[in-house]
Amino acid sequence: MNTNTGLGPLVICCLAALLMMNCPAAAPSIPMVPFAGVVGDSLAFFTTATEPKGHDIMFVFDLGDGSMDTTPFVKSGDSGYVCHSFPDTGTYSIRARAVNRAGRESDWSGALEFSQSQPPHLDSCITGQTWCAARSWVKFKAVAADPEGDSVAARFSWGSGLPTEWTTLVASGDTIVDSVKYPWTGVCTVRVTLRDQGYTIGRPASGLPVKVTQAAVNWCTAIDEAYYDASLVLGMQGDQLVIYAVREDEELACFDTEGHVLWEQWLDVFADYSPSLSRDCSRLYLGDDEHGIVCHATATGTLVWHLDSVMCEGTPAIGPDGALYVTCPDRGTLSKVVDDGESAHVEWSLLLTGEEGTSTGATIGPDGTVYVAAGKLWDEHTRLFAVNPDGSIRWQDSTTIDRQQYEMPPVFDSEGRILFAGEEAGIYCFYPDGSLAWHQRDIRPGECGMAVAADNSIYVSGESGHIHRITPDGELDWTSDYWCGDDENTPALASNGTIFVHSPEDDALFALSPTGTVLWQCWMYDSIVGDEPRPRPQYEGYCPSPVVAPDGNIYLGSEGLGIHSVSCGEISPADAPWPTYNHDAARSGFAGRED
Repeated sequence: MNTNTGLGPLVICCLAALLMMNCPAAAPSIPMVPFAGVVGDSLAFFTTATEPKGHDIMFVFDLGDGSMDTTPFVKSGDSGYVCHSFPDTGTYSIRARAVNRAGRESDWSGALEFSQSQPPHLDSCITGQTWCAARSWVKFKAVAADPEGDSVAARFSWGSGLPTEWTTLVASGDTIVDSVKYPWTGVCTVRVTLRDQGYTIGRPASGLPVKVTQAAVNWCTAIDEAYYDASLVLGMQGDQLVIYAVREDEELACFDTEGHVLWEQWLDVFADYSPSLSRDCSRLYLGDDEHGIVCHATATGTLVWHLDSVMCEGTPAIGPDGALYVTCPDRGTLSKVVDDGESAHVEWSLLLTGEEGTSTGATIGPDGTVYVAAGKLWDEHTRLFAVNPDGSIRWQDSTTIDRQQYEMPPVFDSEGRILFAGEEAGIYCFYPDGSLAWHQRDIRPGECGMAVAADNSIYVSGESGHIHRITPDGELDWTSDYWCGDDENTPALASNGTIFVHSPEDDALFALSPTGTVLWQCWMYDSIVGDEPRPRPQYEGYCPSPVVAPDGNIYLGSEGLGIHSVSCGEISPADAPWPTYNHDAARSGFAGRED
């Protein structure tokens, strides 16, 4: 009789399954920790293991300080986590084993020898601009120290989801610097987290509130409420951009672009106007109508020579050959001065009107021709003169220009036309041969200079303090709605078409669009960060022109508030026929200068 019931194979399969279920999982991997944190913080330790049949497993952790912890069940091959904190910086051996649902345990894993160190900490508060401009790079700094002397890195949090990364490691006690460019305006908080070279991470430090606006003052010198009446000059010393300034007519000073004084030098002349800078950036020239002309070395400020045989009113113009062209308005003279190195001499001096009279400052056209307006002392009219470098008069205009009492010189457009502002009768435009192109009678420019854009549009501050745009054909295009200028300073043009004007009444910098819209206003006094309030200086009628620098900032002098550096986004000087006072940041007065 067949007694086989067919149960044998089933029993064998069940026994095999039971045996497989009772097989322990493989020993887990050595436990790991995602990052090493602060003593006393709860850290997440994890490990991974597989189960032969792919069943769920949990992990038991021996945390090395006498405590045990278990994870929930996870799928075979997944990681299990436990959180634990340690009270000190000792070393702990942390291991784990896997357990399947049948309760079968694996062997213990290898041990993680884990220790924590004290985290680094800030030695001082976060420092940086608490008022900065959007779309401009701004630096923030933190000084970090580590109790064990480890190297330290930082991660600044800029706010509003801007990306951030760890800085490179620096020595404990050193300053850590990082930069951010905010794409928007508003208020945010800058925070910093520190870590040491072993990734021990400190708790985030308290934040620094930061106000982001369209424009902001980076720094100001504010030296004893010094007055800077003349427009600033920019030049290079090696690969460093520097700023030259005349302080209260009597002292010449050099600053770096962080506002630090590099040198100071008393002057032998009483300088009302900006110096001009030689093409090689090694010499500064300036003078007055009583003491003559001086030359100072830019590296140290040392006086190189003093020429007292010729007087100078205004900024000396520097020709393509390096010669200086200066005028003395009360005498109606134009002189050519040659720098001989350790001394200088007058090559020629020309009495333009044949007798004593008045003259403007001199400027130089693209071909090296010197232009100046002059008139007889008691005459009601002025003439424009074109003078060759050898001192011969090329031509004088046949147009009767209403008397010009101010000393602002002619400027040029890209066609070589000469533009001249008369006190009483607007703006004159002459062709290179001396014939009149047009005469704009609707505005009174006062004693300011003009700026000429790439399209030959002319921007000028009128006596009313409003800014005017004149078309290349001489038509008045628009007048600004706001009193945002002064008839004593020249607008400065940026490559994006923005027109910058320094308003003296509130010591404010205005930015206008090419259509005359006021884009923003930045008050020098109100945006200076300081603990002690200072009385607002009284306006006395001096208003230096701003200058757009190649480093993307705007620099200007101020009445009683020193020199200012202003950021307003990514800008650069305009590539234009006459974009600023005396053509360029070197104040050369030469339309052909390109540096």
